[in-house]
Amino acid sequence: MSLPPYPPLPSIPPSNLPISGSKSLLLTHLLSTPTLILTSSTGSGKTTTVPFYVNELYKDARIAVTQPRRVAATSVARYTAGLFGRKVGEEIGYNVRFDRCCTPRTRVVYMTDGMILREATSGSTSTYGRLFGGYDVVIVDEAHERSVGTDVLLGLLKEAQRVRNRDFKKFEPRDEEERRMRKVVKKRGIGKLTVIVMSATIATTSFSAFFNDCPVLSVPGRSHAVQVLYTKEPVEDYVRATVEAVVKLHESTRE
Repeated sequence: MSLPPYPPLPSIPPSNLPISGSKSLLLTHLLSTPTLILTSSTGSGKTTTVPFYVNELYKDARIAVTQPRRVAATSVARYTAGLFGRKVGEEIGYNVRFDRCCTPRTRVVYMTDGMILREATSGSTSTYGRLFGGYDVVIVDEAHERSVGTDVLLGLLKEAQRVRNRDFKKFEPRDEEERRMRKVVKKRGIGKLTVIVMSATIATTSFSAFFNDCPVLSVPGRSHAVQVLYTKEPVEDYVRATVEAVVKLHESTRE
């Protein structure tokens, strides 16, 4: 017997992050396309905000968010769970090598590229895994940090979308593997797959072309004025002087 899902997550608390100004545009794009390339500068709030905007749009969706490193996956999961006042591992969790903190009912799972690839190629459930059948939305974050694993993941996602998102009557399998995948889709009632590729610095034209000229959404970042100050006299130990300057700035600007 399958376990009932956790209660729906509330709307993410409002913030002044740059990404929040493009929320309605992001959701409009997702209503009209199964694939989106999202680019915005570091610190705009993509990783901590976009999965929960998507959750608002697809209330019952299970969302996977890939990260290039395990530290990022675990720390972001803990941070976002805290934003909602939830315990990590329930509605929001993570899955990294040797450390899994989520259940089949978890709605948003932060995970490394390697772990979602392992799910996609594991043993007896390989066909279901290659379809990413456990997820409705896959968000590939930090796509500019490309590795062999990232490229393989993007290829598998494109293949899964071709099988999951086509109309049954119009779908023409290219080989026996696609025919078998389509049977699994019908038998297990797997819905359509949405893919979002996010990055601060990405070759948007190449990625869009790979996903059949999918739309690209560029969110403007936020710049801060930088003031350069110089010492009046040379210093003997520049490391010590740097530490002292940082401490002084911290104490003088403390609120």
